[in-house]
Amino acid sequence: MGQQTAKKPHFNTRLLIAVFFLFCSVFSTGCVEKMLFPEATITVVSVTPDHIVPTGSSTVDISGPEIDRRTIAISLRNDTQIPANIVRYSIIYITNSGEAITQLAVKDFPFNYDLPGGATTRITFNGQTNTLYTQDVMDFFLNTHSKVWPIKGTITFEIHDVNKNTIFKQASFWFSPPAIPPWNN
Repeated sequence: MGQQTAKKPHFNTRLLIAVFFLFCSVFSTGCVEKMLFPEATITVVSVTPDHIVPTGSSTVDISGPEIDRRTIAISLRNDTQIPANIVRYSIIYITNSGEAITQLAVKDFPFNYDLPGGATTRITFNGQTNTLYTQDVMDFFLNTHSKVWPIKGTITFEIHDVNKNTIFKQASFWFSPPAIPPWNN
């Protein structure tokens, strides 16, 4: 009875072990997730106009003569073929000295807007059905006599793509106060 020698693993066994470790490393780092479920790439193309000075008009009643809140359009481009949807937005307003005006913030406003793959979508905030220039902002303009103007508004869109990825995109715009109306003197 002779001495037994240990068998060396065959090439197939080594290959199987190597593939197993490769598989584990790819899945544990999330690489496969991005390969199988890529994220939509969204770009802010424009904010038009990016600076607003409201004027008297007949569009929005604020307990006296009416103020035009002006239409703001934000264009977003979906650089991929992955469809996405804006599900909500938030807005913060900041004074010219960089201080947030917390009482004006809009938080998690529900929104439903499709962003088809490979297309540019123009989202219009028209001051009636949806607005970035809210009644609170208008009241702040009319009732504040300090030098906080112009104020910067930053809207943050929360976007979900069809692969269940969440993307946040920001666009900024500026507001200057309207001329002080005669009924506010």
